[in-house]
Amino acid sequence: MGEHKSTERSPARKFSKEFKRRVVEQSQVGGATVAIVARENGIREALLWRWRREYDAGKFDAPPEQVNFLPLGIQAPTDEHHVNRSNDSPMPSGYLELHLGSARVLIHGSPDRQTLANVIEALR
Repeated sequence: MGEHKSTERSPARKFSKEFKRRVVEQSQVGGATVAIVARENGIREALLWRWRREYDAGKFDAPPEQVNFLPLGIQAPTDEHHVNRSNDSPMPSGYLELHLGSARVLIHGSPDRQTLANVIEALR
């Protein structure tokens, strides 16, 4: 009689949410491919595609918020920074000017923290 090949599967490996999140984020970096990231992390491409869908659905815990400090200078506003007051419209409650590389972003008003994070991330 021939050998009987076992049809039992090896137990599924368990991956932490942190590992899954890190691998998904690696696959989202410009120039990265799912195939390469999966191979580098010893997982199947199909698994990484599933993790990406789960990540987009918010199933992984959010990473701890990182605080990145940027150079900041405070300068008195000049006339070009003022809103035209001829229509007696109120001045915005705040003013922020960001210089990131060659980009210059002017924000009038009081944007929330997430809006600022989105703007900074888009400019990176």
